[in-house]
Amino acid sequence: MATIYVVPVFNVGGYLVRNEAGDLVYAERRVEKFEEMDIDHVNFGDLVKLYESLGFVSHQMMHWLDKNAVDFEAGLYELDGDNGIRDMSQSDGEHWGQQR
Repeated sequence: MATIYVVPVFNVGGYLVRNEAGDLVYAERRVEKFEEMDIDHVNFGDLVKLYESLGFVSHQMMHWLDKNAVDFEAGLYELDGDNGIRDMSQSDGEHWGQQR
């Protein structure tokens, strides 16, 4: 089985809002991208540490995005601790990571 890599990308600040077309968008955000990680070696604590390295002490929630979804809203899934990472890793890897 191929190794699956994910790239943690944090969108911080900003807010979710609907645009004129009615699509959900993330407005006025700052984007921070990290190096790719082997999904088999990622845990929720690692992601929290990456987030804290940006200078934040807490978070409201984390999501992962199916980059091949029909739109942003349809592809947004809550990342609920290590269970969420397990769910993400068991989903169709073609939709969220790079396989090698």
